[in-house]
Amino acid sequence: MTSSQSELDRARELHRGGAVDAARQIYEEILESNPANAEALHLLGVAALQMGDPERAEDLIGRAIEIDESDARFHNNLGEARRTRGVIQGALTSYRAARALNLDFAQAINNEGAALMALGHPEEAAHCFHDAISADQSYIQAHLNLGLALHAHGDLHGALKALAAARALDPDNLILLQSYAM
Repeated sequence: MTSSQSELDRARELHRGGAVDAARQIYEEILESNPANAEALHLLGVAALQMGDPERAEDLIGRAIEIDESDARFHNNLGEARRTRGVIQGALTSYRAARALNLDFAQAINNEGAALMALGHPEEAAHCFHDAISADQSYIQAHLNLGLALHAHGDLHGALKALAAARALDPDNLILLQSYAM
């Protein structure tokens, strides 16, 4: 394992553990010696997004995609940066690119559906949420979003069924309990 790879692994662990600023510093050090490290650019972009700078996140993740356009995570997180900035159509494009690279990427499929909801297309969104659930049946957020999309589309029975499936996965989730009051 190279020194750069072990530093990247250490930064990932810090990042996962919530030490985003410490991880950011390591990503920046890695990029000083290797500016074309797509993973470090991507993760630095994720850190920027978590630290409230979606413009910088979009720039960094976009640069990572220029180096390696084959990683679905990069496209999904570019979509998240765009969504955070309010660029929903751009986010949708990124989520669809992620999905095209990994047909079973439940998070990207769910995010695609959420973007469609934001654009006022609940029926299309419901199809995405169904697909996300097919990719990961334990994905609570996709079940919840399906319920919300079906409700917005006027299918109250389907909405309650989707919310019941989500609640079965996490019976103490307050958001799910509140969704029943819709």
